[in-house]
Amino acid sequence: MIIRPMRQPDDDEGVRALDRSFTTDSIYRVIQTPLSFTLEQVRVHPAVTKEFPFDADFGERHEAEHARVAEDGGSIVGFTAFTHERWNRRTAVWHLYVSPSHRRQGVESALVKTVIEDAHSARTRCVWLETTSAAYPPIQFCRHLGFELCGMDTSLYDPAVNSVGETALFLSRSI
Repeated sequence: MIIRPMRQPDDDEGVRALDRSFTTDSIYRVIQTPLSFTLEQVRVHPAVTKEFPFDADFGERHEAEHARVAEDGGSIVGFTAFTHERWNRRTAVWHLYVSPSHRRQGVESALVKTVIEDAHSARTRCVWLETTSAAYPPIQFCRHLGFELCGMDTSLYDPAVNSVGETALFLSRSI
């Protein structure tokens, strides 16, 4: 497996073909007070499947300066896109996807390591990302890599669209 810069338009089809979903039997419920919040792990039955629509997110709203792909045997098996925000010296990860057949094999870690190395070279102070409180497995993965919860937004997601009361959670990792 190799991690390399994304080549557009050559890699577009392979990146768009990645399965951007996950299934989980645990989510985080946000317990909020006027001055704080706590996350509580909750088991859900049936399990929740979450799909991240690519076209809706990879446009003007999240133009990424940098994109990397993980390639195995000539096939794209992972993708990340990120920007270096100069005004606050933060690297923001907008996408991180790995095909189900390659999850838990170090591909995710290799992609994040590439982002961290690039952020370090760009002299940013942290790597930051946003995810949903339903993303229990991805949150556990990020915490394993040293990311910490740094905030939330209870109004980011449309309640008519999310089925499990999702809240936007923000995580960051110092460089």
